[in-house]
Amino acid sequence: MRAGIGSIGSALAAVMNLLSITAAYGVLVAVSQWGWLHQLFGFPEKVPAVMELLGKANWWLPRPLARILPAVTVEDAPPAPASEPAMTRH
Repeated sequence: MRAGIGSIGSALAAVMNLLSITAAYGVLVAVSQWGWLHQLFGFPEKVPAVMELLGKANWWLPRPLARILPAVTVEDAPPAPASEPAMTRH
């Protein structure tokens, strides 16, 4: 008799876990689809300001990761001179 009660409890726990995962996924989809994430944290407004503050630290990459990642270049673009930064403000 005790084995029957335990299996019902296990099934109920599994159903409750599935419902909680589904609810969490629904919240994530709603936040991303309806733009609440941008309103909550102000991403469009804050990113340029933070990039200005961080300067070259924005483009820092750990050496082990730099060795693994391939070098990416834009075709038909002349390479930027070493003395000038690649991006200039106008």
